Amino acid sequence: MYCIHCGKEIAEGSKFCTYCGGAQNIGGNTANNTDGNSSNDSSSNDNSKGGMFDNLGEKINSTIEDTAKEFEGEFKNFEQSASKTFEGAAGKFEQAAGAAGDMKKNWRDYMTPDNYEKFAAFALLLPFMMGMVNIFISRIFGLLSLIPGVGVIFGIVPLLVKILFLVCTGAGIAASAYQIVTYKNKQATWAYVTLAGNVLAFISCLGSIAGWHGVSFFLGLLCFIFAIDAISRVVLQNKGMESAPSFSEDMHAYREKYDQYKEYQDKNDENKGYPESYFDGEGTTLLGLIILSALVSMVTCGIAAPWMICKVTKWKLQHTVIDGRRLDFDGDGATLLGNWILWEVLTVITCGIYSFFVFVALKKWELKHTFYADDPSNRGIFDGNSLQFLGYGILEDVIILLTCGLGTPWAITMVQRWLVRHSVIGEDRLKFVGTALGLLGQFLIIWLLTCVTCGIYYPWGVVRMNKYLTSHTHVDR
Repeated sequence: MYCIHCGKEIAEGSKFCTYCGGAQNIGGNTANNTDGNSSNDSSSNDNSKGGMFDNLGEKINSTIEDTAKEFEGEFKNFEQSASKTFEGAAGKFEQAAGAAGDMKKNWRDYMTPDNYEKFAAFALLLPFMMGMVNIFISRIFGLLSLIPGVGVIFGIVPLLVKILFLVCTGAGIAASAYQIVTYKNKQATWAYVTLAGNVLAFISCLGSIAGWHGVSFFLGLLCFIFAIDAISRVVLQNKGMESAPSFSEDMHAYREKYDQYKEYQDKNDENKGYPESYFDGEGTTLLGLIILSALVSMVTCGIAAPWMICKVTKWKLQHTVIDGRRLDFDGDGATLLGNWILWEVLTVITCGIYSFFVFVALKKWELKHTFYADDPSNRGIFDGNSLQFLGYGILEDVIILLTCGLGTPWAITMVQRWLVRHSVIGEDRLKFVGTALGLLGQFLIIWLLTCVTCGIYYPWGVVRMNKYLTSHTHVDR
């Protein structure tokens, strides 16, 4: 049976439509028809009124049904989307859990006796590394510790870092002791010497915390010297901590690694396609200038410092060649003196804060008096600003701090790229194309030789560093 108004199927014998509510004509009469002609008149009136309401009800019903279908469709889409999202999230969590499990497994794989032995050798370097990190920590947190209230928190950070180094040196003692106790072939004289070296490293770090600066420095230097041999024997030569040291074999091992690195650098030279840039200064000359500067500044109570700065800067630039063109410098101490006094006064007035801006101010003055030797009339400029340098300086210190000094080549390369990018000589803006990996070999050589010679190698180290930095500085064409 179908409704006579909306046409939808309804139950057989229904008097009213369950959808539109319209009365049905059963057996030729309406549901209200009982008899006679009088009922026909009322039926026609009811039908005319009912038709109007039936049409209105039909429209409302159709609208509700369409809306319901839309909601149903949207709900199904949402359900499918949510299902895919949750399935994807579940898959990622499973992958993350699997990766965490693999990481844990791989981490355990590194806990081997061979790696214990290598760690014991490297732990001998920790007192020296701790000294380097302390220098950068004092630069960052020393100023922050002056902040009222929260300054106490920043003052605790250096102590926590020192404690971390102390714990690591303790782990070095445990690693070397484990080797000796566990393996009979390790129970030899030089293995015990390695253990003793780790103990001295621990005492050196402890002395730095307790304020025994002289003892800490002396023991740290001894550990560093022994570390050079221990790393060569244990890490580079794989001979074990029980083997006897040999200076010639140690140097041969380091030389072999350096030759391998040099071969790699030659294959990946960053200077391909650029004209030649180089620095031809000598370490002996720089050593003489440093001694002379120290003596003159001491005698004049620092008044002659601007003249000595100009003398060293002139030596450096006159030995610098960029893309085949030699540089020159005509600044003098009398010109710099006025700026120097102003900078010192501002530094005192601002309680040292202006010292962060002195470097850029001095760099601007230096570039203003720098030119190509074959074009003296066209001077250089430096367009970097102090806030940028301050940001790079803080980032540099953070990198060195977080990597315990190992990230120094990356920090130096980052700052050098910024300095060179803002340097213009004549009409040529410069650029630095060196990499941290390329600088790493030079840095390690300078670091090792400076420590072994108790700082005597420093001038030659500066020259070596300038040779690398200059050779990778070119005109930005």
